[in-house]
Amino acid sequence: MAYISISLGLINLFPIPLLDGGHLMFYGFEKILGKPLSQKTQEGFFRIGMFLLLSLMFFATMNDLRDFEKALTEYRIVLTRYTGSKEEALAQFMIGYIYANVLKDFVSARKEYQVFLDNFPKHELYPSVKFEIDYLGKDINEIPALKHITS
Repeated sequence: MAYISISLGLINLFPIPLLDGGHLMFYGFEKILGKPLSQKTQEGFFRIGMFLLLSLMFFATMNDLRDFEKALTEYRIVLTRYTGSKEEALAQFMIGYIYANVLKDFVSARKEYQVFLDNFPKHELYPSVKFEIDYLGKDINEIPALKHITS
């Protein structure tokens, strides 16, 4: 947790308008020029800063979303390290979920979900996994229990 706080603090000091570092940059300009930047110039810098921040957020999000193979690997590590724990069941569920709902690999999803059903018959997610298997690859309009969502 401390690592995240330190990282965010350092990012906040980047000389990007909208962040504290951007305000420090404006103070530096004011010190060098002997007067504050004009309102129009500051607004231009703020627009650039907003574009940079949104671009960074988009890049980070897309980078995270593309790495599902790594997520599957990490969940498999949880399966081996935490055998018999609550985390094992959740990891097995998430492996099936990623295959089914993100990668659209329904053969692998069915296999992983079946492992869940075989190994965790009393788990609270058991009915959800049965539901997933029953309607694997189907459009939401083809699932009677969910038809009301699209109506």
